[in-house]
Amino acid sequence: TKARAYFEQALTIDTRADTSTLNSFALLYCHLSSLHQHLGQYSTAISYREQALAIFEQVCPTNHPKIARACEGIGFLHQKMGLYQ
Repeated sequence: TKARAYFEQALTIDTRADTSTLNSFALLYCHLSSLHQHLGQYSTAISYREQALAIFEQVCPTNHPKIARACEGIGFLHQKMGLYQ
């Protein structure tokens, strides 16, 4: 999709930047996760959301809302897949 191509282009650019861009890098992973969620590709969406969570855990305090939103997103995706255990 066009959306995916632009997100991936931004991700490629951000990977060449310094570590001060980690936050925007994580947000791109969140956007890619949302895109795959809307396409019904929940496993891929979870993978992107988990990558975002890992970055947020590196750059944010442990009680930061970005960490909470990433966890919430992963939980929602598991729910959409019927993975309640």
